[in-house]
Amino acid sequence: MRRRVVAAAVLFGALVPAVLSSAPKASATASGLPAGFQDNLVIGELDVPTAVRFSPDGRVFVAEKRGTIKVFTGLSDPAPRVFADLRTQVYNYSDRGLLGLTLAPNFPTDPHLYIAYTANADIGGTAPKWPPSDVSTDSCPNPPGATTDGCVVSARVSRLTVGNDGLMSGAEQVLVNDWCQQFPSHSIGTVAFGPDGYLYAGAGDGASFDTVDYGQFGSPKKNPCGDPPTGVGTNLTAPTSEGGALRSQDMQTTGDPTGLDGSIIRIDSATGAPAPGNPTTTGDTNARRIVSYGYRNPFRFAFRPGTSELWVGDVGWNTTEEINRIASPTAAPVANFGWPCYEGAEQQPGYSATGFNLCTQLYNAGTAKPPFFSYTHQTKIDPNETCPMSTAAISGLAFYQGGSYPTAYGGTLFFADYARQCIWSIRAGSDGVPDPTTVKVFDDGASFPVDLEIGPGGDLFYVDIVTGAIHRISYPTGVQPPRADIVASPSVGSAPLDVHLDGSGSTDPSPNEALSYAWDLDHDGAYDDAAGQVINHTFPYGDHTVGLQVTDTDGRQGTTSVTIHSGTTPVPVIDTPSAGSTWKVGDTISFTGHAADQANTPLPAEGLSWDVVLYHCPGNVCHTHPVQSFTGVAGGSIDGPNHDYPSHLQLRLTATDSFGHTATVARDLYPETIDLSVQSRPAGIAVAFDGTQRLAPYAVTVIKGSTHSLAAPASQVVGSDRYSFGGWSDAGGRAHSLVTSTPTSYVASYGVVAKGYLLDGFGGLHAVNGAAPATGGATFSFDIARAVALAPDGQSGYVLDGFGGLHGFNAAPPVAGTPYFAGRDLARDLVLTGAGQGYVLDAYGGIHRFGGAPDLGAGPYFPGFDIARRLALVPGHPRWAYVLDGYGGVHAIGGAPALPGPYFAGHDVARGLTLRSTGGGYLLDAFGGVHALGSAPPVSTDPGTYTAGVPSAAALVLTDPAALGESGGYVASGFGAVTRFGTPFAIARPATFGYDITRGLALSIR
Repeated sequence: MRRRVVAAAVLFGALVPAVLSSAPKASATASGLPAGFQDNLVIGELDVPTAVRFSPDGRVFVAEKRGTIKVFTGLSDPAPRVFADLRTQVYNYSDRGLLGLTLAPNFPTDPHLYIAYTANADIGGTAPKWPPSDVSTDSCPNPPGATTDGCVVSARVSRLTVGNDGLMSGAEQVLVNDWCQQFPSHSIGTVAFGPDGYLYAGAGDGASFDTVDYGQFGSPKKNPCGDPPTGVGTNLTAPTSEGGALRSQDMQTTGDPTGLDGSIIRIDSATGAPAPGNPTTTGDTNARRIVSYGYRNPFRFAFRPGTSELWVGDVGWNTTEEINRIASPTAAPVANFGWPCYEGAEQQPGYSATGFNLCTQLYNAGTAKPPFFSYTHQTKIDPNETCPMSTAAISGLAFYQGGSYPTAYGGTLFFADYARQCIWSIRAGSDGVPDPTTVKVFDDGASFPVDLEIGPGGDLFYVDIVTGAIHRISYPTGVQPPRADIVASPSVGSAPLDVHLDGSGSTDPSPNEALSYAWDLDHDGAYDDAAGQVINHTFPYGDHTVGLQVTDTDGRQGTTSVTIHSGTTPVPVIDTPSAGSTWKVGDTISFTGHAADQANTPLPAEGLSWDVVLYHCPGNVCHTHPVQSFTGVAGGSIDGPNHDYPSHLQLRLTATDSFGHTATVARDLYPETIDLSVQSRPAGIAVAFDGTQRLAPYAVTVIKGSTHSLAAPASQVVGSDRYSFGGWSDAGGRAHSLVTSTPTSYVASYGVVAKGYLLDGFGGLHAVNGAAPATGGATFSFDIARAVALAPDGQSGYVLDGFGGLHGFNAAPPVAGTPYFAGRDLARDLVLTGAGQGYVLDAYGGIHRFGGAPDLGAGPYFPGFDIARRLALVPGHPRWAYVLDGYGGVHAIGGAPALPGPYFAGHDVARGLTLRSTGGGYLLDAFGGVHALGSAPPVSTDPGTYTAGVPSAAALVLTDPAALGESGGYVASGFGAVTRFGTPFAIARPATFGYDITRGLALSIR
């Protein structure tokens, strides 16, 4: 589970320079339970346990992440046996491993166990695909790098047989092998029998836990899982990709083989075939196995007793944890919970902004099921809890079915969060369904729970993955016995060791009960070696278990114990890397160390073991993820992982001497970081970084060399305007990945959606992009309309006819002083500088001002030649202008600097001219060519609408790059088409003309 998932090893401080040994163990642990409940450690000293199951005959089966299954004769069995050792098959790396375990419904009559694990092999392949560090742990070389391009593996659900000796007999029977997984998280999870007797299993999407992942990663080949629409080795792109996290939506696509990632399946427990009654009866085998999908990581699920209801805990990404309810897994259609298009009930910003077809289809259909219950990472679930926030990973569900708990707990749903280290309860409503309004914290001191189970006596049990233990939460009935507690100071030291033993922390739940204290100092089971609340004792060399028995005045007793280590422990030393060393993603981090025993004799490498753990600390609340372990070596190396920040690595060296005494030293290794800036123009656009959407501008700190994702919405309303996406400053797509190496600002540029009017030769004004229909203007019985211009308000304007007449529309005020060319069709262009003022260009180059517009001076004059085509003013320079002639000549007016244009000798084909506020401009020819002038850069894409020999381009409008950060614009053809270039602000085709009559285009662009 990432954020997210299971972790291993004891938690240390930021830097632990001293030698450490195992902490004292007590039979009862302190916790934040309701009055009357107790949290008891019943099984300890496990190796990263992940699941526990209880047999009716008293046996207890525990799955360990590395691939071993231990069996205990009962909760008090001190010497378990290894039921099965599957370490060769299991890929125990990072969050992957043996994660699911269950027993046949009528076990042990039916002598079968069922497991779910990450397989160190491709689908259908042979293990081990990736080299093991040792027999218990595996590795991922670089390349590909576990958290950048991913060591691709699969997952399995298998059946194991219990032999006459109580251990695994015969070979593993693989029921299902599927679930292509590229990244080291969101792997397989729970396997369990439903009330219908069929086997259910769930798994995550196998995608990146850091970035928007649609299958764009992979080394040495892209798309290593072969996701549609292309195959292995091809580069998947938005919006058509179906890879990465989008594998969770594979049931939407029926034209290709179905994968099981991000789904829950229902199968026959003997064959792995789709179970009878599944909702899908056609299609391939996998499609017929699936009963729900659209999950990120459905790590744990449970059935509500007495019903067919399936309740699923889906681990969220950056914002939301989910509990999903499926009333009937066999009902059609198959339930889709929406990931990655949704997280919780909301669209996931990183994936929705990218515009994937699968998400668009889901949004349009509206068929994604919202969670039954959800909670965000930044809020408390119960206002009265003390559980940490800023992080979360739902990690267990179980329904209370009856026992010693108070009757109010009947039908209660318990759920756990590994990262928050808490368990909550949701009481059943009058209909038996859990009522979310009753949610309360149940245990705000649970120790790293990753599995909740109902066990002996109907009590709730949980698996503590970090300290390697199974806990039981009980509610002793009647008058409860006292609870014993020991504090030993010191518990570790050189022999002989003087120890102060303090039992004063012991308590009795009944008031006014006095306690007596009896000590067992020689571990013979008799509490006859000392009396008193506090004693002192000297222990000779060796490990000593000290027991304390407390008795109240009514004779009720409680016991606990602690281990004292008398004698010098080994002294491990981390030689390299030195304290303060840093790393970045992809760095080879080499480490070496040594240790000596009590006689200062160097220990051989066989006595050394290493653990590398990643601390992830969102909101300064840390939880851990295992990275890799190494046994029996004096050194090794790992590659700096790709991960979001804040996070750091901790390197732990454990030394074991010939007597079995151990000590551990740890060193924290912090990453090199850089600061990034995410901005938008204009400010205030909600832009997603790694799937979390915030209003720009904002800053993020990342690990140097890490991979991230940016996603910008196609459009967004800011204030009263709707803005449309223009482009990223790094030239990436609207959603794209990036690798960080230096401090950088990423700017998403937006422009107000262009609204305006296209003019035809008969005076018709055709609204563009939602502009209101024009009122006023003019209608001519013949083709004499020549130009259209909008006033500064962006709504009103004027149509120019060939005789110089100005016809206002949308309440434009009347104008005075306009030219009139009696009987001569000479007017060619119109430019407005304010409300009711501007200029008219005549065909001979004359510039006629009206409404008080300033005098521009003498313009070019082409006597006898009707070749003047366009007039353009320079933004920010009120008296600078240029006149375009039909041959491509650009003539400076009013002192404007020369701006040479293309010259089409003998060809009257120049049709449009626009200028940039930052210098230069663009010229349009009649064939649709856009020519850069002066300092303007060439356009990135030519309009490409007009073929050579068809002179129909009619008008050019430029989007101002000084405001929008992008050079681009629009070209209108004579037949009514509007084509964009160098910018993605789309304009729908406003009109379709059967002949070449477009005369002008006016848009309100800011």
